Amino acid sequence: MTFQVVPMRIDGKVVLITGASEGIGAACAAEFGRAGARLSLTARSAEGLHRAGPAALVTPGDLTGDDTRRRVVARTLERFGAIDILINNAGVGTYLPSWNMPIEEARRLMELNFFALLGMTQLVAPHMRARRSGMVVNIGSIGGKMVLPWSTLYSASKYAVGAFTEGLRMELRRDGVHAMLVCPAT
Repeated sequence: MTFQVVPMRIDGKVVLITGASEGIGAACAAEFGRAGARLSLTARSAEGLHRAGPAALVTPGDLTGDDTRRRVVARTLERFGAIDILINNAGVGTYLPSWNMPIEEARRLMELNFFALLGMTQLVAPHMRARRSGMVVNIGSIGGKMVLPWSTLYSASKYAVGAFTEGLRMELRRDGVHAMLVCPAT
């Protein structure tokens, strides 16, 4: 059996990237921009977003809030008429033992790393399903494959992202929408 790898065409595609003001999100913005994508970027830092994508649609805000998530998706659809690729990158790490982390900090971690990602996907997936096309890319972590010492709750959040992505892939397959998990090692 042989497989042919067909590269995905990015030129002209609408790519919405969360957590795009720095790190992996900013690097994705730069690469997708170079490939000709039309970018919609969100993160808390407006300044960082403008640096990451000078020509992009920028919507600063905290994605743990439902209003922010709705505003990002609505603005993207208003400007571009579609979302072809959603990159759920926004997240936070923590380096405290689970038995000592304040519960509110643990909730904030799960809210951003998992529930904001879920909320963004729930807002975008119906549009992709209606078009029978799209890709949801969830940024996980090697910590979602093996528990990292002193980052137990971070690992738990990324395990949740991995399980969600696996299920999402199966749920959306018939609709022509793909789901992918990316697990950087650092």
